[in-house]
Amino acid sequence: MQEWRKGTTMHLKEGVYITAPAPSRSLYAQDINGGGGPGRGGAGLSSVAWGPYDGPDRGRSRGPTKPSMAQEATLVELMGGEQSASMNALDGEHSAARAEIPAKVESAVTTATAAGNIASLPLQEGIRREFEVLSALVVERQNGYLEGLPRAHAFFGSNPLYQLSPQFFFKLSDKGGLASREALDAGFQEWETSYRTAQELNLTSEQHRLLVSRLPAIAQRQYQADEANKGDETLWISALEQRIATIRLEHRFNFEILPAFLQAELIGHTQSTPDSPLVAALSADHVALAQLASKYAAGVRPPGVKNPNLTPPLAKLELAALKNLVDWQAAKLVGERWADYHSSTFNSECSRYLSECAVAISGLQARAQRDVALLEQANAVKAARHAAEQQAQEAARAAAEQHAKEAAGVPVG
Repeated sequence: MQEWRKGTTMHLKEGVYITAPAPSRSLYAQDINGGGGPGRGGAGLSSVAWGPYDGPDRGRSRGPTKPSMAQEATLVELMGGEQSASMNALDGEHSAARAEIPAKVESAVTTATAAGNIASLPLQEGIRREFEVLSALVVERQNGYLEGLPRAHAFFGSNPLYQLSPQFFFKLSDKGGLASREALDAGFQEWETSYRTAQELNLTSEQHRLLVSRLPAIAQRQYQADEANKGDETLWISALEQRIATIRLEHRFNFEILPAFLQAELIGHTQSTPDSPLVAALSADHVALAQLASKYAAGVRPPGVKNPNLTPPLAKLELAALKNLVDWQAAKLVGERWADYHSSTFNSECSRYLSECAVAISGLQARAQRDVALLEQANAVKAARHAAEQQAQEAARAAAEQHAKEAAGVPVG
């Protein structure tokens, strides 16, 4: 398997989506009952809250199609209602689909396993093929997640989850959506596509997580089957090398489960480098993950008034969106409704993601320590045997030369 180096490949692919600029328009910040968050509990609130805006400032001329302040307020109310209705439908679809994720994963595994004819293969080959099949499904989900991020970010230029309805209207206006009915429909469709894609990516990331969680059990079965190879030096060394390669791959998969901002934070705290030996890299990651999990856990407080529309556990893109919201509320760039609950939930969910990753990395670390030691031992035995064979061959050659000289009557000095 190809070597993977954390921080040089996968992190960079998601890194551009780590943060979002704060909203620059605060016209309605005082008009939404103190702010909000996910939910429709305040005037102008949608089921998603606060997002960035990177266009011209309010009031800058846009030509004759720019509506008046009164028209904007009316349109915000009307479009907010339409947006809310659309999100109700999309959220309902997402909730139903989320409940089906375990069944979807099971079906995908069953189909891929059958297609690989794994049942017809010898035990050891079948187990290795099963790992390859599941790994391919994980890679497929991760690639799908990365490919979908640009579509999810297309409307706002950032995560579309947890955005305020006024921000939706401002962005729609900036895109020329008020020029005509056709432009309005096109802009609304673009937002809907972004929001739907974000929900789909949450499903994809959860499938990714469940698939990765199946890999350690396959590894344990592989270890049991590999015991039959101990008597064959070549097969045993090959088996150990393959096991170490799978550990590297699982390391990558578990790293990818983390939201991008936690990936970046882990890289900033770990003491390993891309050239660190496997065991050292896993040990450094485990230490960093445990420290970060403790840091976030320390930030969990009694949440106070709960936002009824924000309930853990959160999927990967949901947690990334919640980070933006918490940052903006802390900086008082948006309203403060449910701020304590949002902050506590954010810290709790970050700690959960990091703790789960730490447990997975701890298991990989134990496997790596054992397999690397066994491989070093097997290679040392092989090298010693090879040296002894060479020494014996050299002695036999010297003895044969001496015997030939004696037979030919050549004096042996």
